[in-house]
Amino acid sequence: MAAALLSAWLDRRGLAEAWQVWSAGLAAEEGAPPEALAREVLAERALDIAAHRARRITAELVAASQLIVCMTRAHQRALQRDFPSAAPKTMLFSAWARQAFDVPDPYGAPKSVYVALCEQLEQLIEQGGEDLLVKQKRIG
Repeated sequence: MAAALLSAWLDRRGLAEAWQVWSAGLAAEEGAPPEALAREVLAERALDIAAHRARRITAELVAASQLIVCMTRAHQRALQRDFPSAAPKTMLFSAWARQAFDVPDPYGAPKSVYVALCEQLEQLIEQGGEDLLVKQKRIG
């Protein structure tokens, strides 16, 4: 959900071609489709993720990334442990809005939790997205 929302946010600003947004997990079931409720909630926002397939993070993805955004501190620590080169380019998703909290995985939860998470992700992107773009311009 976060990747689709961020991609849409970048697209609305005419920046979709300048950024590549990937989604990968530490324990993702390779090739798995998105959760039905995630598809439904994003479809209500005119975002289609039906073609998305889960993939695991790899050394190649880490090397190709300028920024790696983690949903939880545990994910961030595990990523940095498994891929030490990722450490200087990782951040928590919530850090965009100058906060530091874990964004929970809604897997298995009712639709209301997916809706609330989607709204939270949209808020975080809106609150910190412009700041992130400025920082990335200095890095890139």
